Amino acid sequence: MFTNVIDFLKEKIYFNFFIGGRGVGKTYSTLSHLLQCKKIFIYLRTSAKELGIAADSNVFSVIDKRIKWRKLEEDFYGIEKNNKIIGYGCALSTFKNIRGVNFENVEIIFHDEFIPEVSARKVIKNEADAFFNMIESVNRNRELLGHDPITYIACANANNIYNPYFIALKIINNIELALFEGSNKYIDYERGLQVVMLKASNEYIEKKRQTALYKLTAGTDFEKMALDNEFSYNDFSLIKKNVKVAGYNPILRIDDIVIWKKKNQKSYVARYGNVKLKNQYNSSDDLQARIFFRNYREPFYIAILNEDLIFDNYEIKKKIFDILKIKC
Repeated sequence: MFTNVIDFLKEKIYFNFFIGGRGVGKTYSTLSHLLQCKKIFIYLRTSAKELGIAADSNVFSVIDKRIKWRKLEEDFYGIEKNNKIIGYGCALSTFKNIRGVNFENVEIIFHDEFIPEVSARKVIKNEADAFFNMIESVNRNRELLGHDPITYIACANANNIYNPYFIALKIINNIELALFEGSNKYIDYERGLQVVMLKASNEYIEKKRQTALYKLTAGTDFEKMALDNEFSYNDFSLIKKNVKVAGYNPILRIDDIVIWKKKNQKSYVARYGNVKLKNQYNSSDDLQARIFFRNYREPFYIAILNEDLIFDNYEIKKKIFDILKIKC
């Protein structure tokens, strides 16, 4: 009835992102694997506060009460069994402060709750860069010496498709397209990564629907996220895949997004493109971003209200909404 994420691991896929409903077994199955595989691991949380809570509550105790956490330094723990270190507990936000530790014997990183809950912590500054630097610190030159890279396993609920990891890896549109086509996974063998939308068994879902909480939250965004594993907190309205732009003219470009306007109508389509235009803006330039906001906030806001501005994917919609300071 429960999901075992380890069943989805593949050879030569080293970066694994698993997204599933609440309580389906993501964390439990991964923690169990860490204790059974006899490999040195890192249990990773994004913030130091989250790590401290995990250490104080001892997340491994539900599986093996012999597991103990020992504080080695600030925001850095040794995870022990029978007084022997079997892994480490670290926080991404403070990982750079760890000094004098050789992680060459670490083979697995488990990043628990890599996407925060909607009401939880804010994104840490430069979170994706902190993640990449951590992987470099742990991995070092092991591949140059003929060894396999570390295996990274990340688990979370479907709280937000527009998260720092998917943004930095530029895979939001790929994930969205896979879901649009009815697939529950996106795999890039060349890059060695996969994103899997875990589907709980019908038996589990139906039993959960009969519990007090899910009777209370029937039909809400919370239920869709927690049981149906949908990115319900992301608004996918105004998104249409592969809209034809015949009869449209490109009127402006902002970054790598081209906005097309239908001839003689106030109807627009926003999609990625490399069309060179005179009317072109760079959102990272404060002055250009302000000019774009001043010139287009009102007409595009009206178009959005009238459903006359269509986006090819959620990433484009979120970028345009952010630039125009519209809540997405």
